[in-house]
Amino acid sequence: GVDLTHEDYKSNLVAGYDATGLGNKGEPVGDDAHGTNVSGLMAASTNNGRGVAGVCPQCRIMPIRVAYGDKYGYWVTDDVTIANGIAWAYQNGASILNNSWGGGLESTAITTAITNAKSFGRNGKGSVVIFAAGNNNMTVTYPAKLESVITVSASNLCDQRKQPVNDVCNGNEYWWGSNYGSSVDVSAPGVWLYSTDIIGAAGYDTGNYFAEMNGTSGSAPIVSGVAGLILSLNPNLTAAEVQDILQNTADDVNGGGYDVDMGYGRVNAYQAVQAVTPSGFTISGNAGV
Repeated sequence: GVDLTHEDYKSNLVAGYDATGLGNKGEPVGDDAHGTNVSGLMAASTNNGRGVAGVCPQCRIMPIRVAYGDKYGYWVTDDVTIANGIAWAYQNGASILNNSWGGGLESTAITTAITNAKSFGRNGKGSVVIFAAGNNNMTVTYPAKLESVITVSASNLCDQRKQPVNDVCNGNEYWWGSNYGSSVDVSAPGVWLYSTDIIGAAGYDTGNYFAEMNGTSGSAPIVSGVAGLILSLNPNLTAAEVQDILQNTADDVNGGGYDVDMGYGRVNAYQAVQAVTPSGFTISGNAGV
């Protein structure tokens, strides 16, 4: 769920949906701030003197809840709930579906919902469907392994695949490693990401921001933000064309072309934007806060 009151992106919110039936319009349940972290990385406002700047600070956030935590700390969801959330998103105008979740058995309902989003979203141009590769240091599993989605692995502080190693490159986070394999399309940073947190003491930290967001759950929204920049400049692109641009403009940090750790490379927002910038326009950097 997404904190609907957060000072750093609330102006970018559009109506959301709670597929779990809890009826809270996509807000968090309890202190889980995962969705709030993800939203800030994608689309926190910029040049407002607050917190952080999302990758696509003028993109809109449509919060879709597909699970909630119970009192024992377990996620509660099912295939129909997830499929309904995906369907609601593309049927209500979502250009990009960021999925910072994964795992479970293969599901016809979920696969069909993803296929329909890719086929019918954006009036037939296709919604861009992005999935986190997972954090188990193993081959990518369902649904990130589907060919119809853009699968994102996590890079570390040394521009390598994040591995479960206790060293500076991996942020001394030895307990997780990015999934890998032939399903990976691109990579993005996944260590020590600074982002939005649930307002007040309910989130992962006591303030409104969190300095240690990590995992492919953080990498995926960075790529979703870049996809948002691409479509902001050219909304007529198909989902497949957006994927091609992301892959073709990524930095091949490992050299030698495609590899199973980083895919086509670490995503490069500047190069992606340049690839779709109309002739005669100039794009300059502005990080903002």
